[in-house]
Amino acid sequence: MDTDTRWLQGLQSLNITNPARDPKYYDLLTILQHCPELEALSLAFSGQQGVPDPNDRASETIELRALRRLELGINEAAYVEELLGQLFIPDLRLLEIQNGIYTRPPFASAMLRPYQQTGHCVLNSVETFICDNGIEMQDEIFAALQNVRTLLLGEEQDLLSSLFPNDEPLGRVVCPKLETIILWSSKDELKAFVSARMHAGAPLSTIIASFEEFGDNGAGAGEKLTDDEQAWFESAVDRFRIRLDQEYLDVDELALNPVPRNLFPTLDPKLAYQTWRPNSVFRTSRAEGWAWHLNGPPPVDSAT
Repeated sequence: MDTDTRWLQGLQSLNITNPARDPKYYDLLTILQHCPELEALSLAFSGQQGVPDPNDRASETIELRALRRLELGINEAAYVEELLGQLFIPDLRLLEIQNGIYTRPPFASAMLRPYQQTGHCVLNSVETFICDNGIEMQDEIFAALQNVRTLLLGEEQDLLSSLFPNDEPLGRVVCPKLETIILWSSKDELKAFVSARMHAGAPLSTIIASFEEFGDNGAGAGEKLTDDEQAWFESAVDRFRIRLDQEYLDVDELALNPVPRNLFPTLDPKLAYQTWRPNSVFRTSRAEGWAWHLNGPPPVDSAT
């Protein structure tokens, strides 16, 4: 990349939406090589918008040891697979995926690929996992989320089936540290899931659910809780809330729960490419806002 890289020094957050419009973004891997302090990375573009295929580069590994937040909205699963194959992210805390890449086996395989340095995959350290729809290899994906504390699942009900404790004598629990789940679901399946977790000795602390947003696919359309059903959920977990809206967090909730400043470092406001804007990068901050409003700040270290 034949450009001045001084603007990358000390960069802590980066949001790239269309690299073809700005030559600074043309070679993403070169950019990342010059961002050792990067903590938050959001990529939302098509892999065919002028970004070089990682296969065209040497096979060196780029270490992003400081990266805690990764949000992927790239349409080309093969591009993401190769990109992740050249990145070493040993301590990722939040991962959000959308735009269809999660439905492709190459992307799922890339998330599960162990690092040579540690033997762990990128999912093993994730504490907040956000997935709008279904994913391939979902049993393996959830099994790898050994440290996840907050899950936000979209309108695919079949995701919940992979989270039920196995019917084994010791009742192996998937996502053993799970505390908060934010999802669309049928009320019967959600009740069965909560009961199974309780029986397995791994109860949830917070549930934010919607039973009314399934009009497009017909599943659970128009479901509402009776007073007895709501009382059951409220007794089963510490915090229970229904009617998750499409934006995950309305204006009133956002006013009550502003995004913590330390998660969005303030850089030079004149440099748009260095500005991480709360509530403008996908829906992560709004999704987290629900959990933060109910639970307080997530249990992560000061580096995030």
